[in-house]
Order: sequence, then structure tokens, then C-alpha cells
Amino acid sequence: NFHIHFSKIEYTGGGEKKHLTFEDTLFGPDPAPLMELLAAEGLTPTVICESAGTQTADALAMSRLYTGFLG
Repeated sequence: NFHIHFSKIEYTGGGEKKHLTFEDTLFGPDPAPLMELLAAEGLTPTVICESAGTQTADALAMSRLYTGFLG
């Protein structure tokens, strides 16, 4: 239905500093609430993962979250 980009991002006073991995716990956001909302609304988005160096693993984690919320 639509195309979005998602990653955890470290911000500074000057704005976006860098993309992080899902293992990072200091910066967010958590992808679970977004995946839950997308599934609850019956949406089928294309979500591009922009994690730093772990795009494949983090994209798979988002896919599993989304699928898990489909019930």
C-alpha cells in the first residue's frame, strides 16, 4: 500500500547523527508498535530497513514482528 523507511537513529542537538542497529537500546524508536499498527489496520507496506550494517537481520526481525501481529 505504501513505502516507508525505518531505523533507530541517534540524534544530537544538530539533528540526525547516524543510523543504528536494533541491538541499540539507548536510542529508538522500537519497531513493535509500528508493526502492530500496520497489521491491525490490514496494511501491507514495503518497509525499508536502514540499520547500520545489520539491515538484513533487522528487516527480518521487523517482518517477524509484523507477521506475529497478523494473528
